[in-house]
Amino acid sequence: MGATYSAEDNKLRLYVGRVPRADYERLRAAGFVSTPKQDCDFVATWTPRREDIALSFLEDDEDIGDEDYSPQERAADRAERFEGYREKRAGEAGAN
Repeated sequence: MGATYSAEDNKLRLYVGRVPRADYERLRAAGFVSTPKQDCDFVATWTPRREDIALSFLEDDEDIGDEDYSPQERAADRAERFEGYREKRAGEAGAN
């Protein structure tokens, strides 16, 4: 488990894996979004409340780290994913 913060995009990212339903609902209610296609599991814009929630998933001696993955790298990965979607949809359209 871990959590990071990126000042470049003002996002908190949680790396917690699959969480129990109650935790999932608590994260969603706080504004975290599930990100199954990305390397992290949940993401939200930073607020003091969201930071407290992220810290609750960490061990007592752990803190939120700096995000090493740049927004440019995320954009490139996203573009790659969308290219795959486009190819899949084109194949599906041609199969009809």
